[in-house]
Amino acid sequence: MKILMLCNKSPYPPKEGGPIAMNMIIEGLIDANHQVKVLAINTNKYFTNINEIPEEYRKKTNIEAVYIDLSIKPLDAFLNLFTNKSYHVQRFISKNFENKLIEILKNESFDIIQLETLFITPYIETIRKYSKAKIVLRAHNIEH
Repeated sequence: MKILMLCNKSPYPPKEGGPIAMNMIIEGLIDANHQVKVLAINTNKYFTNINEIPEEYRKKTNIEAVYIDLSIKPLDAFLNLFTNKSYHVQRFISKNFENKLIEILKNESFDIIQLETLFITPYIETIRKYSKAKIVLRAHNIEH
């Protein structure tokens, strides 16, 4: 199968819980002869220079990353109180990330698109518009 993994942070290097879990899934899928492509979010807190990832990993995952500023903005957080949307999820919405996702979906077809965390769910509408792939959500923590 051909799988696109949309990650809320880079799975490499696997130094903490989320990236360790994402990386283990990626490695397991590749070991099971599935083709995996990774599109990750880069942030100030969890920034990974893609060029510093070992070449072997880059080749087998074709990893790409898009920067999103996830810093908490007090005014935006306050105004969000008057909406029915999660401010934490809203911070992950990015036109640059969406454009990269559209570019990938226009150029490749996938059997499965795996969303790593609830924070990636705002892109479901875009995925459905540009792909017939099944969408899988992997929620990292039970409290969601």
